[in-house]
Amino acid sequence: GTEKLSPDGGVLACLDLNGTLHFFDVASGQAMFEKKKFAPAVQIFGAYSPIHPQPVIMEFSPDGHFIIVRSEDPEEPHLAWNVREKSMVKLAEGLKQLKNHPAIFIAPDRIFISGGENPLKPGVSNCKVIAFPSGQLLSEPKVPFGTFARATDPGFVLMRHFGSSLPGRSSPNRAAAVELSTGQVIISETPALDVVGRFYVAEKEKGEVGLYEIGRGLKASSVLRARP
Repeated sequence: GTEKLSPDGGVLACLDLNGTLHFFDVASGQAMFEKKKFAPAVQIFGAYSPIHPQPVIMEFSPDGHFIIVRSEDPEEPHLAWNVREKSMVKLAEGLKQLKNHPAIFIAPDRIFISGGENPLKPGVSNCKVIAFPSGQLLSEPKVPFGTFARATDPGFVLMRHFGSSLPGRSSPNRAAAVELSTGQVIISETPALDVVGRFYVAEKEKGEVGLYEIGRGLKASSVLRARP
């Protein structure tokens, strides 16, 4: 099956092998929510397994207040659930893109949606920052095309495999942090990268982790040992 634990460890979301979606209270072990036949299941070699053109994606908000469960296939089911109130969330018109575009919570009340590569601007994503759950459009930042992840600072998004689509720039380890308000890009030659305020942390050579001030270079180094 597929599982995702909430940031505070209080709720476990689980899609079992029969295609039933469950949300469990971890402390009590009791089911908070259940939706049978959320996803199709077929028998393979005597075992049941959910089948999807794309994997089911479970996304908690940073504070664990909401969870979105969806597939990257728009024909597959999707839902949003209010964990605190134990109720379904009706997606506003501005959030309908969640059905068929990659999306991540960048803050408890904001979602970053990548609408794919801009056909008029190769290498640039059609991105939007939308208030959740109201659906209000907050901004349309200029962000390079790629795979995104949440940064600790909600003013940034992280990018994995940065530049992998550019000739001669392919690197499975390269990562980047993009400031949403300015489009400024911080590039790391390793996948270990995060941003907090005006500082970012990135893995250096030999497994060291460096702490840097944006625009001013090295602030402190060798603060942690990432690996032997």
